[in-house]
Amino acid sequence: MLNGTWDNLKADEKITRVKIQLGYSNPFWSYLIMNLKFREFTKDELENIPMKTIGVDNLGNVSYYPEFINECSEKELTGILAHEVGHVAFLHLDRLKDFKGDEKSAQLWNISADMIINRILQLDGFELKSGCILPESDDSCDFLGCRIENISKKPVEVIYSELVKHFPPEKTPENSGFDNHKYTDDENAEKNGVENAESNSEKWNRILTESGTHAKQRGKLSASIGRLIGDLINPKISWRDKLYKYITRDIPSDYTYSKPSKKSIASGFYLPSSKKENLDVVVGVDVSGSISQREYDAFITELIGISKSFNSIKLRLLTWDTRIQNDYEFVNGSIEKIKEIDLWGGGGTDVNCLLEKVENDYPSTKLLIVFTDGYFDKPDENNINSNLIWVLTSNGIYSYLKDTRGEVFNIDLGDENE
Repeated sequence: MLNGTWDNLKADEKITRVKIQLGYSNPFWSYLIMNLKFREFTKDELENIPMKTIGVDNLGNVSYYPEFINECSEKELTGILAHEVGHVAFLHLDRLKDFKGDEKSAQLWNISADMIINRILQLDGFELKSGCILPESDDSCDFLGCRIENISKKPVEVIYSELVKHFPPEKTPENSGFDNHKYTDDENAEKNGVENAESNSEKWNRILTESGTHAKQRGKLSASIGRLIGDLINPKISWRDKLYKYITRDIPSDYTYSKPSKKSIASGFYLPSSKKENLDVVVGVDVSGSISQREYDAFITELIGISKSFNSIKLRLLTWDTRIQNDYEFVNGSIEKIKEIDLWGGGGTDVNCLLEKVENDYPSTKLLIVFTDGYFDKPDENNINSNLIWVLTSNGIYSYLKDTRGEVFNIDLGDENE
């Protein structure tokens, strides 16, 4: 019964309650923790572990001592579970494989990893159990006379190297954490010699990405976590590369009989040759009041990039907010005309006005590219009949594009000098 008082719950019930509550307050960490496997320590394990508390291995297997769990407040246990899964998700424990038989190196690595994960949790508002390694508010930590600064800006390897330099070979610092870290061989990656089996690191990279996306879609991804995993959930992929892929491979080519295929003539058949760049592409630019002038400039830069790359493309530009504002056609890469576009609009945003326009007036469109910040209601799937790329601004949101057709990725407004 999870709705009773905290002190009356059993250890496993407390763990379940924390997982449920985190689902409401912090979906990022909740999603991660849901991928852990929990069990109690066995009697034999308790006799051989340094601390009768809680432990985790690199595969996400968590073992715990019920008495330790029962000593924790709800906030402390919440921080502890986030601490354990943080080590797994950020692959801190994989390195322990290299330190088998080297107690000092393993200890220093664990201390370094604890500094990192505890600082991450502090910045994300967690309460940590007393007695563990707690960085200061200035992002530093003094550990047995060794001062580590700028913790949140350093990877574990850098902090580890600083600790190694401080402690002489003959000196091994005592474990200052509250948990047990362990490396377990990843049997799944090589099971039965399956080549494409998902390795443990691939699995947790995927889960980490899913967790960030899940939290972002719910509007509850903190700024600190967003910065930490930004490259995973908002990959700054060159959308020009994506466009080229669609034109040359994914979108069927147009054909002409005016210039027959040389290969077909040689074989005795008269077949059309392909015209890969003679394609109808519509670019829809969101000009609602929520997009800045800097983003307008980025959109225009990208449009010029299309014209330069594909001179014979049939490109149409539609600007929109709650209705279609402008309709331009550019043939043969007319760059000067693109530069003269006067983008304007304002007010609300309704992406369906764009989708309906393309469906009704330009049914031959093979690729629709939508530049937007994503702040609009969910698109109507019935209005999407072409291949689709959603290009979000740097501060764009994914929420309303979840499960919508098309690929979604960001442009990087910091890389407009190409």
